Amino acid sequence: MMRPVTSARGWRRVFAGLYAFPTLLASAALRIAGQHRRADALVAWIGREWLGLPSEHPMPAPWWRQLGAIGMSLAALAVTLYLLAGIVLNLGYPLRPSNESTDWGGPSLWGRWAVHGAGGVMFVVATPFISRGLAALTRRILAGAR
Repeated sequence: MMRPVTSARGWRRVFAGLYAFPTLLASAALRIAGQHRRADALVAWIGREWLGLPSEHPMPAPWWRQLGAIGMSLAALAVTLYLLAGIVLNLGYPLRPSNESTDWGGPSLWGRWAVHGAGGVMFVVATPFISRGLAALTRRILAGAR
């Protein structure tokens, strides 16, 4: 169950979600410019890297599916950035200035560190699973109901 959290493949999918949107946007620009083969190669590359499609997957997808995948990858980019910020802010809590009266975790510094550390660990555990779900939804949009 914890395999995506501890595997390089799970985290590679998380970071591939960051560059999927600009890559699919570049693919759409190439398609508009008439360079369909290059656009299809970019979509196939994102399909392999982020969506986990096999390399022999029949591409290209119709333009309306690619347009839907661009929108979904933008949402995935926003969610992934939020999750990564949650990891950095929670695990890096001891390094930032704090206001003891408003921070979560109680009156002691150790309590605040424990609460934020637990939140950071929850973000670390949840991020690969959420990224995998976003990639599956994008794969469903891009590849259709096959």
